[in-house]
Amino acid sequence: MRSSLLMPACLTTAMLFGFALGCSDDSGDSAETSGAMSTATVNTATMNTASASSTTGATNTVTATSTVASTATSTTGGDASVPADGSAEAITAFLEAEGYKAEGWVSVHDAPVPPSVGTPHGTVRVYMSPALVAFRQGNPDLLEEPAVPGAMAVKEMYDDAGATLVGRAVTFYPANDVVYFCYGPDGRCASGRAATTIDAPEYGDEDGESVKSCNVCHSGLVFTELP
Repeated sequence: MRSSLLMPACLTTAMLFGFALGCSDDSGDSAETSGAMSTATVNTATMNTASASSTTGATNTVTATSTVASTATSTTGGDASVPADGSAEAITAFLEAEGYKAEGWVSVHDAPVPPSVGTPHGTVRVYMSPALVAFRQGNPDLLEEPAVPGAMAVKEMYDDAGATLVGRAVTFYPANDVVYFCYGPDGRCASGRAATTIDAPEYGDEDGESVKSCNVCHSGLVFTELP
């Protein structure tokens, strides 16, 4: 678990204003402020980074995913409710199959919710994996890293009307280290970031350059509260 000293001003701002800069989480637009970006009632919502000791740092293309370190690609002990490993390929396949809507996952909102102040993610809907739900039930503090195998949050991002899915952001612990995965229109994964697609997402562990903004704001934390 990284020290709280690694949580920069972005996280502090997020806690106070509902997830400010970069890759903040508004997954709890209405449930994201119980204290911080992180998914509390003020929209400091989900998804979001431990220390995947990868040898590649980060990749923003699916083709390089399998090079992420062994900790990131290790399996989750046969847990079929999440991707088989932390590679971009496995996460992509899981998202395309909408595995996060399977039994055991919790939808934090009944419908997409509008953005909170400070978050770049816009209108979203958040889903939490069984392992993340179990962790949060025993550890309600949003500032405690859910660094347990299988902990995963998926944030669906919608257009302003909340009718069309335009992207998804993921914070996933395949083992005890985190990886990030995000694709969407300009500025939706992080402030100032160009548009990306599911075939060439922003992807990497906490040291990955392409997901640096995600890690700066999330530091492996998921800021969405249970419904």
